[in-house]
Amino acid sequence: MRYRGTVSDMRTVGHELGVGYVLSGGVRRSGDRLVVASELAETGRGTVVWASRFDAAVPRTCSPSRI
Repeated sequence: MRYRGTVSDMRTVGHELGVGYVLSGGVRRSGDRLVVASELAETGRGTVVWASRFDAAVPRTCSPSRI
């Protein structure tokens, strides 16, 4: 059971964890922009039921560890 950094079938993940939904996503910084992306998948059907992306300017004085 390894999920971080891998692409896994949500039906398999849900079965192994015993859950009906899986929330996944990531955070990245691109220059002066911070991008946070997330999605919620229903494990029974393996389909995404919700997804969102947040993209905003971040002052250069902020380090990634403080965000």
